[in-house]
Amino acid sequence: MHGQRFPFEFCDDCGAPLYPNTEGETVHAELPEQSNAPSQTLH
Repeated sequence: MHGQRFPFEFCDDCGAPLYPNTEGETVHAELPEQSNAPSQTLH
């Protein structure tokens, strides 16, 4: 655990927030593609 808070980083080109990947580099978030299939979750 870190003893300080780190500032958010934003993309210089588009202004979107950047997140660390598994290598520790800051990158755009990669969201899963949405499919048109109906959800299999039952409520």
